[in-house]
Amino acid sequence: MFPLGSSAILALTISVAYLASVACFSLMHRSRLFGLIPIAGLVAFCVYLFRHNSGGGSYEGLGDLLFFGGGAFTISAAAGFNILASWLTAPQSGRPFWRGVQILIILAPALFVSGRALWFQWLPNAPCATSQVELTMGGKQLTVPKALGAVIELAVDDDARTERLRYTSDPNRKPDVRRLCQLTGPDQTPVRANRLRISPINIVRNSDQVCETQGEAPVWCTDHATAPYEDFREIILLTDFDRRWNYLKRLFPPEFNPDHTAAGSKTQGHLCRYTPAKGTTHCQIWRPLPGIGTVYLETAYHAEKPADVLPGQVDSAIAITLRALAYE
Repeated sequence: MFPLGSSAILALTISVAYLASVACFSLMHRSRLFGLIPIAGLVAFCVYLFRHNSGGGSYEGLGDLLFFGGGAFTISAAAGFNILASWLTAPQSGRPFWRGVQILIILAPALFVSGRALWFQWLPNAPCATSQVELTMGGKQLTVPKALGAVIELAVDDDARTERLRYTSDPNRKPDVRRLCQLTGPDQTPVRANRLRISPINIVRNSDQVCETQGEAPVWCTDHATAPYEDFREIILLTDFDRRWNYLKRLFPPEFNPDHTAAGSKTQGHLCRYTPAKGTTHCQIWRPLPGIGTVYLETAYHAEKPADVLPGQVDSAIAITLRALAYE
């Protein structure tokens, strides 16, 4: 369950603020409104800290709105549920049972919000939650390590609807990981996917956390520091390339823009675009991938490497990716 994602931390913070508001409101019998002054002061202090540390910018007032709005809502909810509980149990307030009902009504919002947040942070004790998940794409089975941070597009309900899940160790993505574990089940049945996307640049940046371990590092760690892999912003495996090809083919032939270089067809090709204002080159390359369909690559925006160099690194990047995914 730990570490918790930011949404769970926010839910727990709201729950604590709610309970503090309830306590202040309940303890001040004669002047209940004055009991809300401490929690209102806490909200104002949080706003001050946020403004002091966040700097300026066009979204400077958004934090104030969120803090004040959330604080006002929390205080109002605490007062409302306290009054509601008192009103519902007033005829029998002297009896212990009804006093317990009153307390339960007051605590219900905090229990619901915090319980729901923690529930979605729970992951099963299974390989899909800790290390890897099995996928089938086309006629191939792939093993996707969690450390790759892949975005997986699943095909469900007979291809009538798709789900896009990020399989990563990021605590904020635990609901996605949990969903994958539900689909694969206790017997680790491979999940059918239409699309698999990884970001080599991000993998290289984060590889130290995974590869420099005391135990045995994954076999693909030795590939991450290689120059060709660092040049690619994303690599996507697709079972259906039609939609992306319909966009790319509109940029053919190269005469469409003198700064474009393009060659190939739907099966295999590349499109490189040079931006004179920034002096950078960006390439999109696609190759056939037996058993699956197409592998599509996008390079980073390079100022040093021209269009005739980047496509030449594709084979190395594809080989690294397929080796990491246990493609055979």
